[in-house]
Amino acid sequence: LSILLTAPLGAWAISVVGNRVLTIDAQAAERRPKGTEARGITGDEVVSSLKVSEVMEKDIVVIRENEKLSKILDFFSIYDFLVYPVVDSKNKFIGIIKLENLRSILKEQSCWDWLVAKDVVVSPEENVVPTLLLNEALSRMLRMGIEQIPVIEERSMKPVGILDARKGRKIMEERLIARENGKRYFKVKRNRN
Repeated sequence: LSILLTAPLGAWAISVVGNRVLTIDAQAAERRPKGTEARGITGDEVVSSLKVSEVMEKDIVVIRENEKLSKILDFFSIYDFLVYPVVDSKNKFIGIIKLENLRSILKEQSCWDWLVAKDVVVSPEENVVPTLLLNEALSRMLRMGIEQIPVIEERSMKPVGILDARKGRKIMEERLIARENGKRYFKVKRNRN
């Protein structure tokens, strides 16, 4: 049910942002103040220039592969993440744990103290890297029907963040609104005599 509700919502949000981009460029050109010089940035470029690293949550909780299930379940009640990256003894990413993957185990409290993260970890369909363009990452997430995904550093294979699709869409919209209002995207020409 959540996939059915979030996928259309995500598609709608991308459509709305895309339509705003088309109208913002025309409106901004009409309102451009005299004495300003456009930097030549279009609405599409504003959105497509954002990288995952600019939006991701960097203060994340990482689960060690030998962490007991009882402690992992505490993370879901303490923190706001829907997905947690799991790492091995060298802090390299080995997979994820999502609450929805634990539903069958939740009924069996007797196993909570002896099951560990590596027993319940799953491989994600895809990962994202900090340098990936935000709009590409959000498109991938929409295709997979997920709201959060770990961000993995390519070279070290260490988790460096969590990308939240809602936060990403919000920041894209804020950038477009700021551009529409002429903030930070125009340089003022000054005559120095």
